[in-house]
Order: sequence, then structure tokens, then C-alpha cells
Amino acid sequence: MTKIQNNEITHTGNSGTSNLVLGSSGEVTPSKLKFGSDAAGDIAYYNGTGYTRLAKGSTGHYLKQGGSNAPEWAAVVGANILQIKIDIQGNSDIQSSYSSATLTDMNSVTITPTATSSKFLVWSSYRSYFNGNGDVAHSASLLRNVAGGGFSSLYAYGADTVNQTSSEAASQFSGHWYIDAPTYSAGNALIYKSQASSAHGSALNLGKYTELVVIELASGTAP
Repeated sequence: MTKIQNNEITHTGNSGTSNLVLGSSGEVTPSKLKFGSDAAGDIAYYNGTGYTRLAKGSTGHYLKQGGSNAPEWAAVVGANILQIKIDIQGNSDIQSSYSSATLTDMNSVTITPTATSSKFLVWSSYRSYFNGNGDVAHSASLLRNVAGGGFSSLYAYGADTVNQTSSEAASQFSGHWYIDAPTYSAGNALIYKSQASSAHGSALNLGKYTELVVIELASGTAP
């Protein structure tokens, strides 16, 4: 049965009662509109020919525009960080009075990937200290080992930072991000290690307050 009274159209059928309220300008405002199988949190939208119902999403989902111009619910995708491993050197040098240009080991991180197609975002910092007349200049490098094989160089920067000093204590700091996409198999452990050396022959103290951070990113994650 359909009844029109006081700017309100009411239809009562086997599935219940629906109401459409007519505004002062003739607009139609749904007061108790039903689409069938309705639930709290559902959304009504226009699909090009008429209004239809979008069932509520799951907890934490957000509403996005679908490819067919229809809204849809989707899970929130974060940074896709799978795990983080960190090696931090505290208030002590890793190498003291090191004047050689040969790269020597600094920080090291071992990480076993949780997936077989991950990327790894690596942050490595380097610090050198010298008290005397000369250059505070260190070189820096990053290497990676897969499953106990040999180490491969990911980058090497000669004289990564330089500071001329004359009988005064001075320190230099540098840091680099690196995105790595190695080939490995399930269960393989990856080892990342930083290295440093004296670039200009000064006897440097190396490694104090440095860190090596390795972040496993899920496949498809930028960058």
C-alpha cells in the first residue's frame, strides 16, 4: 500500500515500510529506504542507472574508487615493512689510530628474509675522529653476503668526507641510504656490513656512534 501525506510518501509491502520525504524544493530525502539485506554501515550509491547498496567494509578498511566508477572497500596498505634489524656502535671506537687506506669492517647486520622477493632499504653511518694536524678524511663502503657466499660491494666512496684540521680535535660524519634487491632463496641469510678507512693517511679513530639499519620491504613497495 502506498500513501501520500504531509509531503511524505510511504509504501508498505511484504518486506517492510519505506519512506521518501519531499523537501520544500521538491527534493527527495530517504528516511527509511531499504535495498534488501541492509545492515548498519551500508552505503547507498548511484551506479549510473539507479541507486544500489554497498555492503559495509571490514574493520580498518577504507573506501576507494573502483575501476568501474563504483566505490569499494579495501585494506589499508602501509609501508609494507616486514622486519628491521639494527647494529649500533656506542661510545667506543671500532678502530683506533687507523691510517691505512684499506677498508676495514665497521657495523654488521644479519637478516633472514621473511619472503623470497623482498627489497632491503639499508642505512649506514660512518664517523671518523682525529686529534692533530692533518685531514679528517674517511672512505666508506657497504657490502652484502648471500647465504654464506662471498661479499659483494654495493657502494664504495673514497674520501667520503674531508675536514682539514691543525692540531685541533675534529670529527667527520657521513651517512648513506641504499636500496638493495638481491637474488636469494627461502631460508637464506643475508649479511650486510659497512667498512671504512683513512682516505688521506691520517691516523683516525673510526666507528664510534655509528649504526647499520636494514629494513626488509615487501615486494612492490616503493622505491
